[in-house]
Amino acid sequence: MRSFVVAAWEQGRHRRRDLEEVRAETAEGAIQHVVAARGTHAVYEAWPSREPENNLRMTFARRAE
Repeated sequence: MRSFVVAAWEQGRHRRRDLEEVRAETAEGAIQHVVAARGTHAVYEAWPSREPENNLRMTFARRAE
């Protein structure tokens, strides 16, 4: 397992960035862990703790109805 930093930007009027350190096999796994715990719609970015230049960005948004 590797250590990743995950940044989450909430969608909405007050855009605040939260940082969380997570242990996972991949950046995708780290983001999935945070999404499952938060259950919110946001933009997530993850990078290895020791390699901040290697980042992955994913957006989770509500489905249009």
